[in-house]
Amino acid sequence: MNKKPVIVLVEDEPLELVLLTQILQHNSEYEIHQALNIRQAYEICERVTPDIIISDYNMPGGNGYEFCNKIKNDPVQKKAFFIMLSGINQVDTIIDSLHIGADDYLTKPYHAEELRSRVDAFVRIKTLQNIVEENNVHLVKLNQDLDESFRSVIELLSDLMELRVPNASYRSNRAKSIVGWLGTKLDIPKEQIDHLHFAALLHEIGKVSLPDVLLNTNINELSKEQRVELDNFPIRGQLLMQDIPLLRPVAPILRHQMENFDGTGYPDRLQREEIPLGSRILRIINAVEMAFQNSPCTIQQLEDELMLKKGIFFDPQLLILIVDYLNTNENASETENLVRISVPELLPGMKIARSLFTSSGKKLLAKDAVITEKNINHISTYHQKDPILVGIYVYKNS
Repeated sequence: MNKKPVIVLVEDEPLELVLLTQILQHNSEYEIHQALNIRQAYEICERVTPDIIISDYNMPGGNGYEFCNKIKNDPVQKKAFFIMLSGINQVDTIIDSLHIGADDYLTKPYHAEELRSRVDAFVRIKTLQNIVEENNVHLVKLNQDLDESFRSVIELLSDLMELRVPNASYRSNRAKSIVGWLGTKLDIPKEQIDHLHFAALLHEIGKVSLPDVLLNTNINELSKEQRVELDNFPIRGQLLMQDIPLLRPVAPILRHQMENFDGTGYPDRLQREEIPLGSRILRIINAVEMAFQNSPCTIQQLEDELMLKKGIFFDPQLLILIVDYLNTNENASETENLVRISVPELLPGMKIARSLFTSSGKKLLAKDAVITEKNINHISTYHQKDPILVGIYVYKNS
């Protein structure tokens, strides 16, 4: 501590107050303030913010119990150590005092050396607490500065990507929204979802070093050699991220974003759960982006195309969730005519508005199918062992 520890002594007997001061001020290492009653003591505490309070129990105008209770309920003063002095040696009184927050209880007559040693011990503890608190404040400031710097790096990389890669910002924000949607549906831990958000925002960062001709030409018009060079953007992205310490966990997600679920992708032919979760998500997002880029299509046409490759290119469970995101968030006009229901709410005669898949990707019913009692039993049986993740969409008028 840069200043002397502050001690407030509260005692209604002037001679006792002088004695307490002499005991504790033997080598002038403490800043001591004296009070003859509770009101005066609290005024002093508000002015000097004590490290330790030593208070008599019985005093006119209020006792030490009430004073301690008031101190321990004060957001600032409650950090002070509170030592109760009393001629009462009853267990109930001692327990009550400790229960409301007193840190120690000494009965009169007390031994001078014992009092001094206890105060010295509390001062050492308070000194350490103050050091820890100061370090925590400093650490919080450092973390805030680091977080601001980190966000600035992300913004810089995003701006760079937008300058070099046409419409990258739009695709990055959509990818981030999809990741957020999946994070809620799959209850992904916060630290992991943060990495997935950064990976989504920067999933095309590897393209910034590619020639303009590759970035501005329709993919169907590229030569085989050009297509191979374009396909290497995940590795380029990994190399960029692994040199930034805070983004290093994002590097493998970017590297494997074009791996196929069945092991036929690149660069390392990983399969199924060998592929990082974020990479499996980005694999589907890249396919969505490519489909919209190559030719205009409806969400239904996109869904039909993607579902042909579930379990081959794409993780079936993630694909079903992402298709649900696209239908819910990018197909508003159609969604207005639909209602989402659960399996127990199915009734004969309802008309299915979207093809119905289980979490493993098994198709149970096609769009526009009319529900029968047999369908309901069939769906319920599958739902118990292979849950339907996104609910069942039916037409409102059915």
